[in-house]
Amino acid sequence: MKIVITENKLEKAIYNYIDGQFGDVKMSKALGNDGELEGAYDFFHDDYDGDYLFTWTSADYYNSNKHILKDKERHQRLVDKSPILEIMTYPERELNDMFGNRWKPVFKQWFEDKFNLPVTTVY
Repeated sequence: MKIVITENKLEKAIYNYIDGQFGDVKMSKALGNDGELEGAYDFFHDDYDGDYLFTWTSADYYNSNKHILKDKERHQRLVDKSPILEIMTYPERELNDMFGNRWKPVFKQWFEDKFNLPVTTVY
């Protein structure tokens, strides 16, 4: 039996799945050795123990990071791609297994809706 799903219905199904899996995710300023990092947030479930699900970084983060500033070419690439939403291995693997690469634009939209932070690039 062949089932046809419209693109819109598929995107809604992916969005609902993402919201079900990550709807209760908490947001916190990312921490470095010297305290809070400028322009960076970590996202995690309540049972945060140093592992996070995804991280968001803006141009402010890359412009304030001395290590990245040393490599001008890399710095410019990251600034051009920012704000960047980086999905960690566990959720990325699960989403890839479920939806192939179709989940990334939907995740971007869900993230922007949920946290009111802009995203240019999803890794």
